[in-house]
Amino acid sequence: MSRYAPSLVDDPRVESRRSTPLTVIAVAVAVIAAFALWYSIANFASIAAGARELADQAVTARNEFSQRVAPFAYILASAIAIPVAIWAAIWRSRVLVNKESGNRLRRKVDLAFAGDWNLLLELHRRFATGDPKVYTPVPANSGRGGAVGLEAWLVPEDRIAYVGLSYGFKKDVQRAGVIRYTDRAYDAFAAAVRHELHRPLPDDKNPNLAAPSASA
Repeated sequence: MSRYAPSLVDDPRVESRRSTPLTVIAVAVAVIAAFALWYSIANFASIAAGARELADQAVTARNEFSQRVAPFAYILASAIAIPVAIWAAIWRSRVLVNKESGNRLRRKVDLAFAGDWNLLLELHRRFATGDPKVYTPVPANSGRGGAVGLEAWLVPEDRIAYVGLSYGFKKDVQRAGVIRYTDRAYDAFAAAVRHELHRPLPDDKNPNLAAPSASA
């Protein structure tokens, strides 16, 4: 889950809404898994007999073992998939949208850096300028182990972007204020994201060198 999502939900310009496509997919998976579980139990004897026959014909011990446990694996996998899919339909089928337009926020940046709170403040200062010549390049991505997180969501239809910086993990996460880019500042940021933020954005790729500063 996004380290910054709770703050975005609290932003009055952003709203969490249920996604019909994601909900339908999750429900469909639950229904298919339920049918597979019923079918596996109802026809267990014939499925097990077929598996034993294939196991007897296996040329390696590994293949023989796989065939013998397959009927039980089908039941176990289906039984696990049902509650997972139901959970996804209830809790993981929501998306963040721009409240005014209803257009979805798409997370395009998810980076982590080795550093402390001072690094977060420095990056926040740089991104608040709205100038790619200032906020690029960012440090090298250190993966999940990095304490300083950088996430960004783009709404291309509205020419709006949200940038969030966080420090820490899970319940101990601290977040800086959301930075919002619109219009020309959005265009410049989108270009920087396409070029990859760990590289300086060349002048010839900056759609607007005179982009106004973003407001926090």
